[in-house]
Amino acid sequence: MKNINNDTALPYEDLLGRLRYVCDWIPAAETNGKSVLNVGCGYGWFEKYLVEHRQPTRVVGIEQSEEDLATARRALSGTPVEFDVADGVNLPLPDVSFDVCLSTEVLEHIPKQTEVAFFSEISRVLKPGGRFYMTTPSGHARSRFTDPAYYLVGHRHYSVAQIEGYAARSGFELISHDVIGGYASLAGIWDMYISKWIFRREPMLRDWLEDRIEQEYQRRDGFLGLFCVLQKLG
Repeated sequence: MKNINNDTALPYEDLLGRLRYVCDWIPAAETNGKSVLNVGCGYGWFEKYLVEHRQPTRVVGIEQSEEDLATARRALSGTPVEFDVADGVNLPLPDVSFDVCLSTEVLEHIPKQTEVAFFSEISRVLKPGGRFYMTTPSGHARSRFTDPAYYLVGHRHYSVAQIEGYAARSGFELISHDVIGGYASLAGIWDMYISKWIFRREPMLRDWLEDRIEQEYQRRDGFLGLFCVLQKLG
């Protein structure tokens, strides 16, 4: 069942749930006049937000293949955003070259047992004191057992203790974390799977769920997603 939908880099005002929350989550002071790396940039939604609403000095988006980057390149054509093909454990970037790094919903997709290598590689390219913002599925039991990908492809979920362990072994300190997203967000995930992979159409319940999902993110509570802020030591 092929996913026939082409995601597009939407304006900030049209982003929903986790994507819009991430844009607000990273303070302007940490992007304005700074170099920003996005490992797992997808179709360029965060890069579009940066060039339209912030003033970074450099923005680099990483994905695993040119095919993965096609939409982002098209959406950000004519902007100074740079895109590179690479994976998170082998970044083709110099040491200490970025002020801040973002990686959303990537950790669970890298090869098993490479988490420390992933964190260490991001630590390598960050400047001392640089921030690493990352999201991944929460290790909360409700998050695991209600995730269709957990059963279909062994989708991994992580606890705060695991993230702290990876941080300690790679030169980071975990400075804050939240678990966000409840049943409305969960309904959105199921709607995405059913609509896009079975009916091969845009999510059917998006409009109905939009306000409910936004309310969950405004409350900053739930069980689905783990949002972590780490800082490079030194």
